[in-house]
Amino acid sequence: MASAHTLCTGSIAGCSSLGKGRLLVSIQGDGLSAYDVGSQKPVLSWALGGAEQDFAAPAVYDYDTNLCFAPVRPRGGGGGKSGGSNSVLAWDADNTVGTITTLAHPLHLPPLHRVFPLSGAPEGEAAEAAAAAAEQASAVDGSGARRGGVLAVLASGGAMVCSGDEVVAEVDEARGQHTVAASYQPGSLVVVSAGKSGAASASIYSVLPGAVEAVGPAVALAAPTAGARAAAAAATPERTAVLWSDGTLAVYALPGDHKALAAAPGQSADPGQPLVQRRLAGFRLAGGGSSSKHPKGSGGGKKRGPDGEPEAVAGGVGMAAIGAKQVAVAGWATNEQGSAVLRLVVLETSAGCVQLAQDFSAADVGLAVLDPSKPVQVESLGGESKQLAVCVGTAVLIATLHELRPPTLANLLGALAIDKALAAACASNSSSSSSQGGGGLPAPKPAAAGAAAAGGGAAGVNPAALAALRALHPDEIERLAAPFGGAARPMELQVELEAPCQPGQWLVPASRVAWRPVDQATHEQVAAEERRVWQAVQHGELGGDGALQKALAPLLQLRRASGLPLSPRLMCRLLVLAAEHQCWGAVDELLQVQAPALLSEVPGLAAALADAGQLPLLERLLAQSCELPATELAALLQVLLSPPSSDAARKGRQARRQAARGEADAAAAAAEEAEREQSVQQPAAQQQQQQQQVPSTASKPSRRRRKKGAADACDSDAEDAPAAAAAAASAAGPQDVSMQPEDAASGELLWPPAAARQAAVAACSAAAVDGLEADEVCLHAVVAAPLRPAALLDALRSLGPAQALCLLRYLSVLLASLATRVGNQRCGWQPALALPPAATPPTLGQALEWANATVDAHLVRLSLDPEAAPLLRDIGGVVEAAAADTKALLKLSGVVQHALQQRPLPQAAMAAADYSIQWLDLRIATAQQGQQAAAAQ
Repeated sequence: MASAHTLCTGSIAGCSSLGKGRLLVSIQGDGLSAYDVGSQKPVLSWALGGAEQDFAAPAVYDYDTNLCFAPVRPRGGGGGKSGGSNSVLAWDADNTVGTITTLAHPLHLPPLHRVFPLSGAPEGEAAEAAAAAAEQASAVDGSGARRGGVLAVLASGGAMVCSGDEVVAEVDEARGQHTVAASYQPGSLVVVSAGKSGAASASIYSVLPGAVEAVGPAVALAAPTAGARAAAAAATPERTAVLWSDGTLAVYALPGDHKALAAAPGQSADPGQPLVQRRLAGFRLAGGGSSSKHPKGSGGGKKRGPDGEPEAVAGGVGMAAIGAKQVAVAGWATNEQGSAVLRLVVLETSAGCVQLAQDFSAADVGLAVLDPSKPVQVESLGGESKQLAVCVGTAVLIATLHELRPPTLANLLGALAIDKALAAACASNSSSSSSQGGGGLPAPKPAAAGAAAAGGGAAGVNPAALAALRALHPDEIERLAAPFGGAARPMELQVELEAPCQPGQWLVPASRVAWRPVDQATHEQVAAEERRVWQAVQHGELGGDGALQKALAPLLQLRRASGLPLSPRLMCRLLVLAAEHQCWGAVDELLQVQAPALLSEVPGLAAALADAGQLPLLERLLAQSCELPATELAALLQVLLSPPSSDAARKGRQARRQAARGEADAAAAAAEEAEREQSVQQPAAQQQQQQQQVPSTASKPSRRRRKKGAADACDSDAEDAPAAAAAAASAAGPQDVSMQPEDAASGELLWPPAAARQAAVAACSAAAVDGLEADEVCLHAVVAAPLRPAALLDALRSLGPAQALCLLRYLSVLLASLATRVGNQRCGWQPALALPPAATPPTLGQALEWANATVDAHLVRLSLDPEAAPLLRDIGGVVEAAAADTKALLKLSGVVQHALQQRPLPQAAMAAADYSIQWLDLRIATAQQGQQAAAAQ
């Protein structure tokens, strides 16, 4: 399944991948050597040259800057916060004449945990072509001074982006913590730290070549057992996996990770809770207590803190990401004979399935002996090589994962078939009576498993399930072999859909998909309650509104507690029955628990709610329905576009407009208050920003970028430019402090202030009320409901002339208000504006679609009605202005396609500068015409 061989030996400090099958190895007391993994020979080397220095972490190479970075520390110095400082030596990778200490420029930093290059060598033809184009465009200058090339993770928490000679950016939100592990993916850094109490947390950073920022606060990671401590971690683009001291590998979905579509049963929404966890067996992991002793040199690059701070849990285990969905764990273990072996386990991160498990002895890798006191580091060689570099302190091993399969659904389901693997192990008589690694379970070795397969015992068993049998803890195997206590239980699928983007949209993406086991007892209770309620309905024992609510209370309470959906047929029958008897309280209770997906299942309910003045219930019903059929829309418009049929309907419409008016006034007051606060805070913010531009003094050293030699004057002018621009901007008058030139030059995403956001909310709320009558405000929810164009046209054709004119008047006022008051203030907000529920107008597109359908359905009538002429003229003006504003955007799609394909925009055809016209007269001239022509010449 996997093989390993020795690449080189020595006092190995670590290694890092150079891409394209090459590895950069850091050797204590010697220097750096770049090895070709295929030929197993060194192709480049540098001597360290400093007799009093050691490597503090593996050296790395950054492709964009063409620099090598080597973290060093004084020989014999500690790595804690009080143990001195480290230095990062940076030098040109093309310069091989001389030692590192003579070629490099030292950059003094606090004690380091590890460094990561910000860019690696391109893999593949497309990446190489893009890198070549960038190099021709002088994006790679080779000096490292233009932007950062290395990301330094501090041992005491925090991170820095460094160039060849300076710190470009830093963040220290996690200072005071002890860094246990760090994992870097392009653009994202995950640092797992431990506090003084041993509690682990994960800090996520967004990394750019010139900036590093924390993505929200640190996430507290829930330990699988009490007293367990984090030992190692690895982050993929989709998941973050943490190995704990009790052997549990927990997978978390931290902020910034791509979450999977399907959620595990019982999954928590807290990012600190693991999505899935698997307990591994056999690894030598130190205990969780602070008094645990570690052998000298077993830090694995993880530095010890001062007295009173937790030490690294284990240096004898390392982790690395393999692609986007798999992680590898390598560490010291003990086999059945009691000998030290190097155990390698590969797991998938979505379901925690073991994909590969193998033990390597000293003879397997070509070494005389393995030293379990040495740290273990794992590095993925990237690409499609399926190779790992494992540093074991005295050697660098290259492990090739021959039978590692992609994490497809078939492979994952086969990997969880632990019961079949157990049956195959018993049938082949390959299980031993002793337990693995002091409490592990008897499991077949790879050779025994192959023999079982040859004898038919393991026929049809996925190899990953056999690997899981060797790698997982007995308790974990028992849980997987007999889930839910050994009783098979059916699974139930729950799907939550996103809001449709277009009216009548049938294909809607799912916002959440979850599986959970079916509780048969709860299902029987719900079914019994449904039968009881249905029998009471058939016998007419429900009475009035209060009696109906009392009869429905046990069923609805059970629905809320269990989360199981009720019978759609029963729900629709109950809604129609409650509407017929005007039991609006019961309708409210039913809609709060479960609403019909299609209004065609509850015919006449929407029109009945509108006629009774129950407009909040109507809006909730329309918001929860997937589609409004043409018949239901026609009946609803007939009610809303006609005068109120009762005092209840009139009062309901007036109450609806008063609620909208109140929310609009509250939004306007909030906008004024936000504007006043901004006017008070803006001068102080501008003064603080200008103070940040003051040059540093001798008593206050600056962290801004500085050059050496003749470049100081140019650098000073470049640094003074933002300050001068900010001063000029402040002298011009009050403006948004978030749009200052310094922020714009830094490349950060700038958002409008809170006052502008509140002003947009106030404008949208005012557009939903101003100029509209009580009958017209009630139409907002109908216009905003999802509709198919054909259903809308059919429903509008059923309206009478007076009703069509009333609808056209409403649309004319709404369009004018949306165009003048709202404009583009409602678009482009992240997150989207949270408008008041009663004062939310339809969008401009929805109003235009209704206006177009109304004109199409009543074209002849409206053209002959003199009252419709000014309304049509006003709507036409809004449409003409909107078309003029969007005309320039028609070219945007083509421009984006040209930019994505890296092609120049087509040039307009130019007319020729010189041209001539020749006139030929082919008629036959008479004799008289010929004489006249001759005389003219």
